[in-house]
Amino acid sequence: MRIKKLKVENFRNLENLDIEFSEGVNIIYGNNAQGKTNIIESIYIFSFGKSFRANKDIELLKFDKEYFLSNIKIMKKDRELEMDFGFDKISNKKMIKVNGVIQKKISDIIGKLNVVVFKPEDIKIVTDSPSIRRKYIDYLISSISKLYLENITKYKKVMEERNNLLKEIKLRLKGSKNLDETDSNFLDVYDKLLSKLNCEIYNERKRVIEKLNNYIYDIHLKLTENYINNEKLHIKYVSNVAEDIEKMYNNLSKSRLNDINKGYTSLGIHRDDYIISINSLDVSIYGSQGQKKSSIISLKLSELKVIEEVIGEKPVLLLDDYMSELDEKRRLKFLDIIEDIQIIITTTHKISIDGKENTYFYVDNGKIEREKNG
Repeated sequence: MRIKKLKVENFRNLENLDIEFSEGVNIIYGNNAQGKTNIIESIYIFSFGKSFRANKDIELLKFDKEYFLSNIKIMKKDRELEMDFGFDKISNKKMIKVNGVIQKKISDIIGKLNVVVFKPEDIKIVTDSPSIRRKYIDYLISSISKLYLENITKYKKVMEERNNLLKEIKLRLKGSKNLDETDSNFLDVYDKLLSKLNCEIYNERKRVIEKLNNYIYDIHLKLTENYINNEKLHIKYVSNVAEDIEKMYNNLSKSRLNDINKGYTSLGIHRDDYIISINSLDVSIYGSQGQKKSSIISLKLSELKVIEEVIGEKPVLLLDDYMSELDEKRRLKFLDIIEDIQIIITTTHKISIDGKENTYFYVDNGKIEREKNG
């Protein structure tokens, strides 16, 4: 998979951008706050239909402009694709097209452009709360499964409705433990829906975690060259979900009174976590800063492998100021592991990647210039 061309109009500080990328390593460099990350972000939206750092489309709009438009041309192994993404401030609506055809749902663009993004803040996947790790896994699986994205969307909606009902019942019961028939029937409906969704989402998460584990040990060993200590990197999936739908329904039914008392649903995939460990020790607790960084790099490189395994072609790799996190030795090791893949790097300084075809772009105040001798 390759990105051939990107055009952007009024996207953050990018007023009029037109880039032709090479098939190898594309290095976008310039001072801070000039628009480098905005370029990465403008590519990412074609993969998921939304930004990785903004909650609302209007936040992507250049100041004092009424719309933004982006166009991208992609070369896949069997065909070429052209996509358009736009937002209009007056109507407060977004527009997505694939080969000129308007897409009715965000999920319709899943799989059109597969990317893996490295960002300095990805260290939070190891160090921060379980919700960060769940979000990461959900994005990964959603990028390769439209059904998973639809299931996650349904689950959030059903759970929100169940939680609202739990709160209403709590106010009405005022300490009583006797549910009326209407409340029980409503909870039955929600619990049956949630039981099915829980099991489907759980099994898909488990399957993808197993795939990541198939790659992550060897990748981590190559990246760190830690053959003496033989550091074994592993991801453990922690969940309270029963694999069987009927068992999950029974568990939800048994927890009703407890959930009413709390005012929220205590069982389900929204409570899942993933423990990243080295030699069975939780990296978030016992790992050094270097081990945390190398764990994230190994995780992301494993993500590349999983996506390639599922879709049958390599995704595009986006490195947002991530090479600055690595010394020269690890930088070269990192790039040795990822053969034959298009890479788009942002960096504050012009760097040279030995053994790779480098194409350079200089960014200044939202304007980009390709170096003729790159």
